[in-house]
Amino acid sequence: MATDTKVSKQNPAEEHYDIFEGKDILQHYLDTSIYSGAFSACRCLFARKLTEGIRFRDGKINEDIDWKYRVLKRSKRWVDSNQVKYFYYQSGDSTSGAPLKKRDFQLREAADLLCELASKETYGTIAFLGEVKKARTAFSLLCKIAYYGISDPDIDKKQTVKELTAEHRKNLSILFQAPLSLRVVSCWQFFLPLILS
Repeated sequence: MATDTKVSKQNPAEEHYDIFEGKDILQHYLDTSIYSGAFSACRCLFARKLTEGIRFRDGKINEDIDWKYRVLKRSKRWVDSNQVKYFYYQSGDSTSGAPLKKRDFQLREAADLLCELASKETYGTIAFLGEVKKARTAFSLLCKIAYYGISDPDIDKKQTVKELTAEHRKNLSILFQAPLSLRVVSCWQFFLPLILS
């Protein structure tokens, strides 16, 4: 990824890659995305035939979360390389790096769709990880508020934080079972108390 101020680090000297096939593709997608939070389709190259008939949800953000799942479900093989194959540009005022707006709540729709799609699977922990993504939504929105603030004047910060906090607390039983990164756990410990006070 390239931004206004930096370009992603250079490739490692030696390429390392992993190959996933069958249901292991969906398992790997959810394992790595839940852990890293990187659900973006921009990080992948897809064969055009895999995307035929699968469209992004018009006018929505976070639309690639469920789109990527649908495309990967059709895939027979996924090659995951440590090498950068191309760059994409992300502006400084991108959706992911900006204060909270009403449209950010569309994350719920994407998480609900992913959870519904994953619930049909019995392989590995695919169905459970779909639940984790849905359960993590309130926490993700709280972190966005803590880190970037709120730019939409129609959003009542106090009420929104109260509602999201209550939702997050209901989801803790699922999240404590999830394979979350140290970064996420650190946010629980340090970030949330700042916005909850």
